[in-house]
Amino acid sequence: MVSRMENIEDDGSPKSGSERWGVEPIHGERGFSLAQYLKALFSASPGRYRVIVLLVTDRSVTSGAEATSLPQWTRMLKEGAGSLPGKMREAVLPASARCEALVYEFYRPSEDDIPRSVESSHLQTVDHLVAAGLWKREELLP
Repeated sequence: MVSRMENIEDDGSPKSGSERWGVEPIHGERGFSLAQYLKALFSASPGRYRVIVLLVTDRSVTSGAEATSLPQWTRMLKEGAGSLPGKMREAVLPASARCEALVYEFYRPSEDDIPRSVESSHLQTVDHLVAAGLWKREELLP
C-alpha cells in the first residue's frame, strides 16, 4: 500500500487542513503518470513531504543494486489496485511474514530549490508512522 504524498512539519506531524495533501498526482491523457506526479512536487510549496509504503512479506526487504527507473515506477503504480485481489485477501501468511514500513521523505528548502530526497532524516520510521496517525508508539516499540 502506498500513501499519497503528504506535506509534513519538521517534527513529522502532518500540515493542517488542505495543506496536508497539497501535492496531487496529475492524470494525463493516459491516466496516472509518475512523471507528472514528480513534476507536481517540483512546483509544490517549499517544505517537507513524505510517502509511506506498507508491505506485508516473508522475504527480506533490501535495496537493489540499481535504482528503479521512471518507467518501472510508472508501470508498478499503474498496475496497482485500490484493494487486494481475492486470492491475496484469502492467502494464509506464513509465520515468518511481517509488515515492513518504508518512508520516503523529500525536502524543498525554497522556491528556488528543487525537491530532494532526504537520505538521512532526523525522524525515525516510527516517528513518521506515529505522527501520521497510523499507530501509537507503544504499538510499535517493544
